[in-house]
Amino acid sequence: MWLVLTFVACLADGPQPQCRNVELAWEGSSFACTMFGQREAARWIAEHEGWTIRGGWRCIAGKPV
Repeated sequence: MWLVLTFVACLADGPQPQCRNVELAWEGSSFACTMFGQREAARWIAEHEGWTIRGGWRCIAGKPV
């Protein structure tokens, strides 16, 4: 099964926050995504200065990229 780690990221600079859905392809089991997804989301945030995660993250069925 193909999995996607997904979350909403918001850029808080400015009067209106700009938000977007982020989908990261996940290679591994759903258990591994559940256990280590937060770390990957944090890595994405570290690479994208000024963005924050809104509402948590989740692992969903996806499609091959």
